[in-house]
Amino acid sequence: MSQTHKIHATCVARRTPHGMAAVVLRGPSGAGKSDMALRLIHEEGATLIADDWVVLTRATSEPSSELLASPPAVLEGLLEVRGLGLIKQSFVSSIPVKLIVDLVDRAEMPRLPEPAFEVVMESKVPKIKISAFDITSPLKVCWALDCLPERGFPEEDGIFR
Repeated sequence: MSQTHKIHATCVARRTPHGMAAVVLRGPSGAGKSDMALRLIHEEGATLIADDWVVLTRATSEPSSELLASPPAVLEGLLEVRGLGLIKQSFVSSIPVKLIVDLVDRAEMPRLPEPAFEVVMESKVPKIKISAFDITSPLKVCWALDCLPERGFPEEDGIFR
């Protein structure tokens, strides 16, 4: 048996040192969710899961209790590219969610953030804030996705180890 929940977000997956992992990109309309997904796909080798709406599923029985991200059937493989329209992309489904990224204005992005997590359907997921339109933002998302789920946030000195 499983629980499902649909959220307004965009989601991509990429191979990390620990296997395939999904990152959920959240923010209000115009925050850069689809733009960030496009850059992660074409600059960092990510694969689309879903754009605009993401279906989250959590198995309630063993062996897996991971939070999984999938596209709603009607949006499978579609990515909105502002100024161009809907672009067909390859996509993946049922990928473990390992990171939540809240897209914020640059002034809201902390220089040395405190560790943050969000509990989604009983799964505790690391969460960061990123300014979507900085040129280095896709690299920051990849670094966080590679490091945070396995190594955690930096210590009090702010250094990733």
